[in-house]
Amino acid sequence: KHNVTGGDSSICSGNFYCCGAKKQDELGYTDYGTPEEVAQFFFDQSDGDANMDICRLVAEGGGAAMDWLVELGCDFDKKPGDNVSDRSMLSTTSGKGIVDNLIAEAEKNGVEIMMETRAIEVLMDGGKAAGVKARQGKTEYTINAKAVMLASGGFDGQDWAKELYAPGTVGWHTFSSPSNTGDGIELAKQTGAMTLLKGGLSQIHLVGREPLPLNDELSALRMVNTGVFVTDLGYRCANESMTSQFDYFTPFVESGRKEFTIICDSQQPEKRMELIKKGVEKGVVDTADTIEELAEAAGLPSYPLMKTIERYNELCEAGEDTDFHKKPEDLHAIEKAPFYAIQITPNTNDSFGQLAISTKAEVLDADRKPVPGLYAGGTLGNAELFYMRYAVSGSSMCMGTVTGRIAAQSALEYYGA
Repeated sequence: KHNVTGGDSSICSGNFYCCGAKKQDELGYTDYGTPEEVAQFFFDQSDGDANMDICRLVAEGGGAAMDWLVELGCDFDKKPGDNVSDRSMLSTTSGKGIVDNLIAEAEKNGVEIMMETRAIEVLMDGGKAAGVKARQGKTEYTINAKAVMLASGGFDGQDWAKELYAPGTVGWHTFSSPSNTGDGIELAKQTGAMTLLKGGLSQIHLVGREPLPLNDELSALRMVNTGVFVTDLGYRCANESMTSQFDYFTPFVESGRKEFTIICDSQQPEKRMELIKKGVEKGVVDTADTIEELAEAAGLPSYPLMKTIERYNELCEAGEDTDFHKKPEDLHAIEKAPFYAIQITPNTNDSFGQLAISTKAEVLDADRKPVPGLYAGGTLGNAELFYMRYAVSGSSMCMGTVTGRIAAQSALEYYGA
């Protein structure tokens, strides 16, 4: 459909979350856990709204999927970090390097790649998928096939598509490819496929009203555990002790707002204070000597913000956050001037919940029976792995590679190749 290959995989950093890969063993990484532990982690991150069979499928197949990519010429190293995402490996050539290797392998094997060609219909013959209709400019193609695989990515590339599938994020910034508009959902519906749209998306909020790139050093300011996260109405909206940026998706959506701000004072660690001062110079952090003046500088309503900070300081004095249950060790009163307001913009970078698939990557109908000859992989098939928030960096690349391989293998088996 697009004029470039790869979709979101081409513009991501290339994290790959898995255990049991030969590459991990070769590099001496022995603390990556077991497939069962990884599967349980996926399930827990979904707040119990995942299919454990799919969690196990991805966890058990992740190591072999990375090994396969390495065989195709990709390379990985340990992702820097010291938390749960430490299990992630990182492509040495980013996501684009992974896609480029896959494209090269496909072309080597005689695959014809048709650019700027949109699939508009899945052809059915006797209740079985039998090809597609596609359109390139004014030319329409009928392509007959023994099996059809859908791998058309997500739906958060355009606001009109978010309005259909995850309306809580309309108006948010997005990193996703502009061609990600849920085409696979509509194609599968033509075949009677069941859709699982739960309203969730992956979000990594950004610093600045005109957001800075994620690799900018000031992006570290999007997580200030001793600050107060408020909406553009001046009201607190989240537990600032959350350990993952992905966890903020739910409070952001529930607030119904499109802009957020972190309020903090001058009692911050030295490194953070250096970044905050750079943020002031760059225009993404506002500062003032009183909360009232800070509200004016940041474009926030002063009275609600003053009452929010007053309430927060009372909680700090009591030593317990009964409003949002922030960790007691992160409860630091906002009282030392100058005060700072860090501009935060919510951003999406992947979609969740589209088609229900089996452990053979078969697309399922409303009775959870396979639609014969129809398969799905990648983001389009992640409905039963993720719920409202993204599990961890690298889980989507792992899931996409695992399900993509299985979909192809199942299609081959289906038509007896």
